[in-house]
Amino acid sequence: MPPDWNAYVRRNLPELGLSPERENEIASELADQLSQAWQEALDAGLGEAEAAHRARSYVRDWAALAAELRAAERPAPPRLEPDPRVPLLAGLGHDVRYACRT
Repeated sequence: MPPDWNAYVRRNLPELGLSPERENEIASELADQLSQAWQEALDAGLGEAEAAHRARSYVRDWAALAAELRAAERPAPPRLEPDPRVPLLAGLGHDVRYACRT
């Protein structure tokens, strides 16, 4: 009988501070990856316990994984737009360099 990878991930993955829907998606994806690793280990000839151990070893540090996920899910910083009050000066340096080259 295969291990319950969803329960395993939920026990070990710290809160990410995301919406419940997004956290569920991430946990399900991790559980699918562990399940696939377990199945691959079984196909390679390992016993169920050894295959489960190998699948669990893919995530060595759950806190570090959670920190990486939080950073990846963080919204991108707002893009700085040029000041509309100074449209002529915005490209002045580029224009001067181009004029000097020509």
